[in-house]
Amino acid sequence: KDVIMQDLGNNPTILVIYVSTEKQAKQINNDLLLDLIPGKVLLCIGETLHSQGLQHAFYQPLAEGEIKQLNMKLFTTN
Repeated sequence: KDVIMQDLGNNPTILVIYVSTEKQAKQINNDLLLDLIPGKVLLCIGETLHSQGLQHAFYQPLAEGEIKQLNMKLFTTN
């Protein structure tokens, strides 16, 4: 069986960058302009992962170094 992350579609190419803190995520987004990279880029933040779980640990990079927390519907099988 395939394990699917529901909100991402079938077989997407995604760049996921793992960082420890929200502050680091904002700095990396600001330095690398992640919102301008073509394709799907997500930030996975460790402090959110440990406090809220994997479903809430992913963030979308926005302009000006800002980030938006995503509520992912995770792990269904087909």
